[in-house]
Formats: sequence, C-alpha cells, structure tokens
Amino acid sequence: MIRSACGTIGLWAGTLVIGCSIAVDNVLVPAIVKRDYPGHTSLATGIYSA
Repeated sequence: MIRSACGTIGLWAGTLVIGCSIAVDNVLVPAIVKRDYPGHTSLATGIYSA
C-alpha cells in the first residue's frame, strides 16, 4: 500500500521495508523450521521455499 499510495518517497520507503523483511525472514525462517520440525526439516524447507 505504501509503495503505490505515497509517490516516490513511498516507493523507496516501501522497498526498504520489504527488503528488510526479506533479509530478516531469510535468517529466521530456517532456524524456526529446524526448531519446530526437527524430523522433517527438508520437507518443511521445501514447502516454505516453494
């Protein structure tokens, strides 16, 4: 919503927020999957990657 509604500043701010979220998720999700699904790590990783 921010990127499309707030002009150029919104475009850059929204891109920054999305980029930071992706970076944090790339670090946290594998650790959470390993913690919650220790026997099915490969399957769970494949599902969230797809």
